[in-house]
Amino acid sequence: MRKGGAAKKKADEGAQPAQQVKASVSSNDLTIKDQCEKEIRHSRSEYAGKDNVIVESLENCKVFLPFSIKALYVKDVKDCIFYVGCVSGACFVNQAKNCRFYLNSHQIRIHNTTDTTFLLTAKSNPIIEHCSTMVFSKYRCTYPELEEDLKATGLHDVKNFWNEVLDFNWHKQDKSPNWRAASEEELAAEPVVSI
Repeated sequence: MRKGGAAKKKADEGAQPAQQVKASVSSNDLTIKDQCEKEIRHSRSEYAGKDNVIVESLENCKVFLPFSIKALYVKDVKDCIFYVGCVSGACFVNQAKNCRFYLNSHQIRIHNTTDTTFLLTAKSNPIIEHCSTMVFSKYRCTYPELEEDLKATGLHDVKNFWNEVLDFNWHKQDKSPNWRAASEEELAAEPVVSI
C-alpha cells in the first residue's frame, strides 16, 4: 500500500454512501418510468428548476414535453412517440424499438435502436451505433413558445444536420444500410403536429 493509503481509506469509510449521493442527484431530474399505454404530459412549470429528463421502460405511450430541457436520456422504450421542444445539451437514446422522436437538440446519440424515426433539428451530426431500420426527417412540431425556446437554446437558424447521420458501426465509403433520410415525398406528406 502506498504511503497515505491508510489515511485515504479511513476518510473513505466516513464518506456518505453512494446510494444517498445518487438519490440526491436524481431528485433534481424529471423522471418518467415504468408506464404502459399512457399519454404523459409535462409542463414547463413542472420541469422548472430540474436538470435532466430521464425516461425509462415505457411501452405504447405518447410523451409530450413542449418546452426546453437541458438533457434527455431515454432507455428501453417500445412503440412510443416523443414530442419534445428543445434540448439545450444532448439527447441520448438507448434501446428504442418502433418509436418516433420529434426533437431539436445540439447533440443526438442513439444506441441499440431499431425501426425508429427521428424528426429533428440537429446542430451536429446525429450518431447511431448498433442500430438498424432508422429513418431521419426534419422536425415537424409547433407550440406557442417554440421560437423563443429555439433562440434561448441556440437552435434557431442553425445548419440542420438531420440527414447527415454518422453510423459508428459502418466504416465503409458507401452509405450505411442502417439508416435512411426521409424522401422528398415523405417530407411533404409529414404533417406539422401542434404539441
